[in-house]
Amino acid sequence: MLKLWLKANRPQAAVLLALSVLFQAVSAYSLYLISPQLNSLIGGKFTWLFGLALLKLALDLFGNLLLAVNNYLFSQQSQAAIDSYRQNLLQAYYDSNDQWPTADLQNDLVNNLQVINQDYWQSIYYFVNNVLYAFFVSVAILSFNWQLVLCAWAIAIVALFVPKLFEEKSSAATEAVVNRNQKYLQALDQWLAAIEELRRFSLKKVLCRQLGEESQKLEDARIKRQACLSVAEFTQEIVDNIGIVGVPFLAGILYFRGQVAFGAIIAAGYLANGVFSSLQEAFSAYISAKSTTKLNETMLQHLQVQAAAKTEDPQTIIGRGIEVNLGGQVIKYPDFTIKAGEKVLLTGPSGCGKSSLLKLLLGQIEPSKGQLTYLDSEGKEIPNPARSFEYLPQAGWIFPGTVADNITMYDAKKQTKLAEVLKKVGLDRDFSKAVDLDREVSPQQADLSGGQKQKIFLARGFLRHKKFSLMDEPLSALDQASRQKILPLLLGRKQTLIFVGHNLPLEERERFDQVINLKEGEDFAN
Repeated sequence: MLKLWLKANRPQAAVLLALSVLFQAVSAYSLYLISPQLNSLIGGKFTWLFGLALLKLALDLFGNLLLAVNNYLFSQQSQAAIDSYRQNLLQAYYDSNDQWPTADLQNDLVNNLQVINQDYWQSIYYFVNNVLYAFFVSVAILSFNWQLVLCAWAIAIVALFVPKLFEEKSSAATEAVVNRNQKYLQALDQWLAAIEELRRFSLKKVLCRQLGEESQKLEDARIKRQACLSVAEFTQEIVDNIGIVGVPFLAGILYFRGQVAFGAIIAAGYLANGVFSSLQEAFSAYISAKSTTKLNETMLQHLQVQAAAKTEDPQTIIGRGIEVNLGGQVIKYPDFTIKAGEKVLLTGPSGCGKSSLLKLLLGQIEPSKGQLTYLDSEGKEIPNPARSFEYLPQAGWIFPGTVADNITMYDAKKQTKLAEVLKKVGLDRDFSKAVDLDREVSPQQADLSGGQKQKIFLARGFLRHKKFSLMDEPLSALDQASRQKILPLLLGRKQTLIFVGHNLPLEERERFDQVINLKEGEDFAN
């Protein structure tokens, strides 16, 4: 995830690093000036003291400006990285054949990215800045006496080994928080999806109890993680305090030996405090960053899913001995063979498995028995080519945007054919004006009748020209006149059509090349 952060805007990342180096150098030098100021005061050089005071003030103001710019650039860089990850994850989700749980995807797009931003990217930013500050402060101490630096870094080296004692526990604690958050989101999804049913049975207490238990488990995991981090930080503070006291004490000894000036005693105390406070913060940042190791690996793995293989349109579909188990109900399908260009009607009473057969063809469900085979033009078996199919479910989806967007599916090139398609499906009267097509709709407030929605879904298909189409009762919400107008158009298209119909009149059934009657379990051609 660090590479993703750097690649989000490489020039900006380089500028941020350079300004961080400058900021920490300025901050360390400003602190170093305490020594010559004290020496000037003791020596009665007040003009020199005044000049040093003005220089320190200027450096502090410049440092504050650098800090503000750095924080702004870091926020920009992190947001660019977040946007990049979201785009890459959605691309992986789109390309993947697998059905990802919605809660998992939401967790990655929102909560997990917040954890990575706060506990990983931000921690690395703090770690780098604090290490730079410790380095420049050490250079300042070296200007007094090498023994002071040796003392400071001897204690610092001991401090560097402390994080290893807590790395494994902190990582496990962070992973527990992530897992608990995911389970909490899943619980919300499962229980709130059935809110109307819960209301009918007056199960408010059950809902609150179940969600309350998951919420409490999440909070317990967060408390355990914070406890682990607190113990680690306390251990680090003990080591730091030894250094903060030890360095000025050594400076005092060196002063009485005549090896350093008096100002070095006070300045060494401030500088030593700077070393160990920065190391303490660097330690905390290191622990926080390392605690996200497993989360980093998981989120990167989500970007590396294999894209669905592209296949040619099938020339033949063969089903043999297929059975599907749906919640204990076993549906047995007749054997069938569908060739390219055929118009096939699936008919039968409600609940006989017509829609389920379409889902089988789409690969959304798997048969419990039997085999479904797709063959290419050479008679060779190919993987499920469902991504190239046109599919009109019983309940289609209205997307956020205009009516025109929902027909063209956001393809501006198809605007020129919009009027022709509207006339085909009988929407030319409903949306006769441009203002009607530009009307905003959404999944929650589509403000469209059932018939209008169904015609929009049909219009999408007429614009796409797919060679293979699955339609689940696409005319059920239309009046008789519209059905008689649109069905011949569907049957006249140069494509393979599998059409689910319920109680179609005999004259309409006879227009199909093949009828699969699921009630009788037979496969017969007209």
